[in-house]
Amino acid sequence: MTSNGVEAGSSNTAASAIQVPHVTQKQFNQRGVIASGDTLILAGFRQVDNRAGAAQMFQSQSLGGKTAQEVNTETVVLITPIILHGLA
Repeated sequence: MTSNGVEAGSSNTAASAIQVPHVTQKQFNQRGVIASGDTLILAGFRQVDNRAGAAQMFQSQSLGGKTAQEVNTETVVLITPIILHGLA
């Protein structure tokens, strides 16, 4: 893993192979002008993880089926500044 949280992964098929990053950190820099008490949406991230597999009952291939699962993770970063006067 590098210092910025990016890890190299790989994806292989019979025809080709590519390296893809595995991101463990997300960083951003953004400026915005808003009034005290207003809310600003700074960023939104969405990650979709698809999983597939085979289910077995009693260790028998004939007593099973296929499984599939999709996991959606959404992260929204909001900020609501409040300016305090005369408390410094």
